[in-house]
Amino acid sequence: MRARTSAVTLAKANERYNKLSIINSSLDLGNGMTLEIYDGKIKVFSENLKAYNALVAKVDDDGTKLDAMEKDLIEYGTRMLSGVGSKYGFDSEQYGQAGGTPRSERKRPVRKPKST
Repeated sequence: MRARTSAVTLAKANERYNKLSIINSSLDLGNGMTLEIYDGKIKVFSENLKAYNALVAKVDDDGTKLDAMEKDLIEYGTRMLSGVGSKYGFDSEQYGQAGGTPRSERKRPVRKPKST
């Protein structure tokens, strides 16, 4: 799950804008630094942040659906393999062809003797 971007930067920018507008509602610091341009940048950032967070929410939702579908597919495949084992036998050639390990080919665990 991807984290949504917080609006800390946006909140700070809005707070600074409000404080600057108290000084002068048409503040112009020269070199293209005006309160009007700052407000425009804040609005563009806010719109893009909303769009980004909406996309992240969509991706999260799709990821959740995909996870559920993956679990269902794994379960179905396991049931299919069990069905082949039930129909043809768990030691049959067909069971091996379906991806199972025939019982006769499984390695028995070697037990270590208890040391005293």
